[in-house]
Amino acid sequence: MIRGPAVGSRAIRVDLILGSGFRVAIWRWCESAVGETMASVQRPRMRISGPTFDSADPIALAEFYERLLGWPIVRREDPQPGNPSTGGWAMLRSPAGDQKIEVQWEPHHRAPTWPGSAGEPTMMLHLDIGVLDLSHGVEWALEQGARLADHQPQEDVRVMIDPDGHPFCLFPDQTV
Repeated sequence: MIRGPAVGSRAIRVDLILGSGFRVAIWRWCESAVGETMASVQRPRMRISGPTFDSADPIALAEFYERLLGWPIVRREDPQPGNPSTGGWAMLRSPAGDQKIEVQWEPHHRAPTWPGSAGEPTMMLHLDIGVLDLSHGVEWALEQGARLADHQPQEDVRVMIDPDGHPFCLFPDQTV
């Protein structure tokens, strides 16, 4: 008689690769540990392509990152005059095509505080940007419209603030 899994059990996949390169998947039912979350679906293949920033002026912020990084704006939706629900959107793509940054309109955007403080909007994420020469990278970012953050927690990293108030970090990277 074939029985289903016991309550509290989960399926485990074991892949066997035979000498010929042929792959065989074997599923086994195992008892789950107390408090363990059981997934009902196997995780699909995933990859992160890049962040999306909120902005009161997404086209201007996208143009800032286009100048800063040299990544072209590949898609954009300009604000529609007279329609307050469309404030614009833009996507930049890395020259290699493997990463993107999107900037979307958020009419209630308030610049995060850096460093964070209670009761104020805080940074949700930031970009880490490697530069060959840190002082040259800072000078370039300033020319493009960024500003140097008042608080600098590390000697070899510079926290910068983009025109919309989002922090980003410049750090020395000999691989760029």
